[in-house]
Amino acid sequence: MKQLMTSHRSETVAVAVAMTLLSATAQAAVLGFNGNQELAGWQYNQTDTGTPLQIVGDNAIQFTAGPNNRRSLWFTTPQDITQFEANFTYRASSISASASRQGLAFVIQNSPSGVTTLGGASYGYNGITPSAAVTIETDSGPGRSFTGYYTNGVLGGGSADMTPVNAYEFTDIDVNVRYQGSVLSVTMTQGTDVFGPRNYFVGSLASLLGSPTAYVGFTGATLNTQGAGGGATQFLSNFSFVPEPTTGVAMLVGLMALRQVRR
Repeated sequence: MKQLMTSHRSETVAVAVAMTLLSATAQAAVLGFNGNQELAGWQYNQTDTGTPLQIVGDNAIQFTAGPNNRRSLWFTTPQDITQFEANFTYRASSISASASRQGLAFVIQNSPSGVTTLGGASYGYNGITPSAAVTIETDSGPGRSFTGYYTNGVLGGGSADMTPVNAYEFTDIDVNVRYQGSVLSVTMTQGTDVFGPRNYFVGSLASLLGSPTAYVGFTGATLNTQGAGGGATQFLSNFSFVPEPTTGVAMLVGLMALRQVRR
């Protein structure tokens, strides 16, 4: 009986130690926009001559504004992409109706250009390789907006109508992107309207990108001068990215803690 109680106590301690270590790892890995009127730890790039990225709040940025913008924003420390959850809030205003490939993409990438990477005019994403991206597409007129999952900077097909969520309502869209080792899930919430979760069976992102770590960030583009304001003004806020430990890692940490307790 004493041996059983000791074993049970050891396992309890092991679980507590494992959970503490995993929680500390997750908390340390959270990254987001800096609230001190600067983007500490981020690299911003643009090719156009328009108004550059603007800080508009403690946790918000104006990413694009006006016609023919093409921008990117990368966190300068590569992140673990084997399993993760990302959240951000998107809002658009002054969208040019029927602009080709106008919008924004959440991207993970290992391009040779690293944090200076900037893709072509299609959402600022096309041509970035190796990479994976989730888009918010505002190039289909006021009635609808779309989202899609793309890889290696190749666009075309695969977009889904986000109805009842619609960027043309010019209100906040909360975006959740979760990757659990083979399935990437996208959910968008706008007030009481919800799109998703939409699941993409993507396999190993680490294999696609050639590494279990990658640069995390955004690309965006506006293309023409039609409509009010001449191009989309796009805002980002409330961004967080948290690598989530896999079950295998949790088991390993637990076993290591258990072994240490039983000695």
